[in-house]
Amino acid sequence: MITQNCTPLIRLLALLISATSFACERAPEAPQPDAAGPPTLAPKTDAAEPPKDEVSSRHAVKFTGADGQTRSFSLAELIEHVPTHEVTVHDPLYDKEKTFQAFSLRELIPYGFGQTAEALADQDIVLGALDGYTVPTHGARLFEEGGYAAFADEPPKGWEPIEAKKADPSPLYMIWVKDSQQNEQTHPRPWQLTEFALSSHEALYAHASPADLPEDDPAQRGYALFRQNCIVCHSVNLSGGRVGPEMNIPQNITEYRSRDFVLAYISNPEQFRYSQMPAFSHLSEAELASIWSYLEAMKAQKIELPGK
Repeated sequence: MITQNCTPLIRLLALLISATSFACERAPEAPQPDAAGPPTLAPKTDAAEPPKDEVSSRHAVKFTGADGQTRSFSLAELIEHVPTHEVTVHDPLYDKEKTFQAFSLRELIPYGFGQTAEALADQDIVLGALDGYTVPTHGARLFEEGGYAAFADEPPKGWEPIEAKKADPSPLYMIWVKDSQQNEQTHPRPWQLTEFALSSHEALYAHASPADLPEDDPAQRGYALFRQNCIVCHSVNLSGGRVGPEMNIPQNITEYRSRDFVLAYISNPEQFRYSQMPAFSHLSEAELASIWSYLEAMKAQKIELPGK
C-alpha cells in the first residue's frame, strides 16, 4: 500500500532529523566524568573512532554529475522539496511487513540532479553507501514504477537495525514494491545510501562497449538494452556483473548457443530451468534481435587475459 504523505508528521520527522544531526555535531568529544557508562547503542569496540565528519554527513545525500560537480542536500531539505509517500510492503531483508516513509526514485533523483527524468533515463547511475559499497545501475531501472528510497521507519521507534550487522539503514534505504522487482541482482537494495553518481558506460564497462560501429547499427541498440537489463548480472570481457555467466570469453555465447535458444531464454528462462534470472518478456522481438546483434559483434572484440 502506497499513499502520498505530506502530513505534519513528515515535517516533524524533518525537524527531528535536522535537530539530531545538529546535536551530533555539537556533542562533546569526551564523556563527562560522572558518566554511568557507554551509550547502549555504542558497544565497546577496539575499532578506531569514526571520522568526525561521518556523523555530520550522516543525513546528507549527494548527487554527483559526470563532470564531478556535486549537489548535496540534507534529509530535511529533501523532505521539504520532494513529495513523500507512506509505503507498506513485505520487505525481504527484514523478512516481514514494514511501513516506511519514502521518496519515489522517479521524483527524488531528478530533483537531486536538477535534470528531468527523461534526460536521466538513459544514464548509468552508481549508487554509493556510507561504508563504501557501490553498485552500478541504470536510470531506466531506477525510474520504474515501484522504486523508493525510504528515509524513515515506523514511528515512534525509529529505524530498526537491518541484516546480521544490525546496522542503522539511514539516511536512505532503497526498496521495491512490485513482485517483479524482488530480485536483488536486478533491483538492488542498498542501505545507508548516501550518493547517486552519474557515470559514462565507457568508464563503467570499458571492455563491453562495441567499438567502431556506427550509432545506427543494431548492435549499438543491443548494447544499450544489454546495459539496461543484463549487465548488472552478466559480464562481457569481464566488464559487468558476476552473478550470471560471462558472455564473451573464452567463447562468445553465440558460438555455442543458437540464436533461437538464447532469445527464448532471455524472454522466459523458467521454460528451460529454474534460476535467479528474471524473465524479460517485456522485450520485443526487435529488441531481442538487437541484443543478439550486440553479442555477435563482441566476438571480434575479445580481450586477452595474461597467462590464458
